[in-house]
Amino acid sequence: MVADRHTRAAYEAIRATARLGHVVFTSHAREQMDLPDRDFTVNDVVGVLRRAENVWPDGPPANKWRVLGRDVDGGRRLVVVTLVDHRLTVITVVPDVPSDASR
Repeated sequence: MVADRHTRAAYEAIRATARLGHVVFTSHAREQMDLPDRDFTVNDVVGVLRRAENVWPDGPPANKWRVLGRDVDGGRRLVVVTLVDHRLTVITVVPDVPSDASR
């Protein structure tokens, strides 16, 4: 459940931006995606962003967000992104969804 107006706006912008395909990956994110304990594909990450269930701030900076959503196989995954000028930059991926991730 998205809590406040600012977070709600980010939630909607993240989903819409991902649907448009405006997603780029840092080299760190790509390295983390390939680790055996993470095993994320680009499609997994974009799926999480398109089907975000919840977002919450992960700043600073103020435009950095944790995004909880479903990958292409329906598994719950957590991705950290920044949202700047209608572009999502994937910072990292989290291998295990924390139990408090659905805040």
